[in-house]
Amino acid sequence: MGLPSSRDCFCVLHSRARMKRCLHCNAVISGEKPSALAKRKFCSTSCHYRYKLERRSERWRCVMCGQPTRHAWSTRCRRCSHLARPRLPCTHCGSPIPPWRRYCSVACYGAHKRRRVLTKCAQCDKAIERFPAQMLRNKRHFCSARDQDLFQRGENHPYFKGSTDQPRGTGWRLIASKIRDRDGHMCRRCGVLETDNGRRLSIDHIIPLREFNGDLLRANSHENLISLCALCHGLKTTAEKRRWHKGDSDLYNAFVDSLPVTTTC
Repeated sequence: MGLPSSRDCFCVLHSRARMKRCLHCNAVISGEKPSALAKRKFCSTSCHYRYKLERRSERWRCVMCGQPTRHAWSTRCRRCSHLARPRLPCTHCGSPIPPWRRYCSVACYGAHKRRRVLTKCAQCDKAIERFPAQMLRNKRHFCSARDQDLFQRGENHPYFKGSTDQPRGTGWRLIASKIRDRDGHMCRRCGVLETDNGRRLSIDHIIPLREFNGDLLRANSHENLISLCALCHGLKTTAEKRRWHKGDSDLYNAFVDSLPVTTTC
């Protein structure tokens, strides 16, 4: 047998140069051009995927449990990442929970929403229970509507702006009797007689007494006094208080101007 020719050596060397082995299964990768073969490292896509999976399982390990992590930059797996986060107590029972939650379970959530706070009635000091939202919304709490009505009288009323029960001065009964005689014992607004009213007609100050700053002579002048029945006096007083509380004097003055006034005694 003779020595191989130069042509045979060239063919063997060229064929070996075109042979490449897979990094995963060590199979021969051949049959492509040298330029395309230089870029390939695996014989198939499945070998490429399995190679990456094995390498990842070797390199990407959780520092706590040793399980594979999802990313190369992760030092913990998903489960250990949750366990490593700081724990906060449950709002209701105090059990440790993740920081993005407030309750450990639906049962704790319902129990916390149904809980009551113990407080005292502002009128009778009786122990009562209220929801936390009611404690934040209201400053005072009452055990019944009657106690609330008793408490909100006088200075405790939210619309209280000072006492309106001022003394009418000396000789008020005589002045009131003269005004009733002047008006013929008849309501000057609706015309109801005193006998139909069921009681004596009320003598009302057209301009409230408090507007005169203690000047009883001007306040009790006959031009500022008028006889009204119980119904009209209640309407006038209610309208007066509403205008007074709201600071609206124009509508009140229009109401006062509608009252008929005579200067004769």
